Amino acid sequence: MATIANGASLSDALRLRGKRAFQVNGWTAAAMTFQAANEANNFADVYDDAGAEITVPSFSGARTITLPAKLIGVAFIKIRSGTAALPVNQGALRTITLVR
Repeated sequence: MATIANGASLSDALRLRGKRAFQVNGWTAAAMTFQAANEANNFADVYDDAGAEITVPSFSGARTITLPAKLIGVAFIKIRSGTAALPVNQGALRTITLVR
């Protein structure tokens, strides 16, 4: 489990351990982007082969999300509300739970 603090935009680290989906308990309307690392302390923003940030389109409310394919096999992720260039602060504490 990880959290995004009220008024913040980036979660703490989640160790995936082969999980491929997660749930958020609520979400202030924003896209979702990711940082990834194979070690717990070397995170970097995640982009596709064309140089576009890997993005889950904007949504609000609680949701279960399947991990984007580019992140399969990564050891750790952080979840960002908004994009690297335009983060969006969440309006409440958000809990992120791996589910499968």
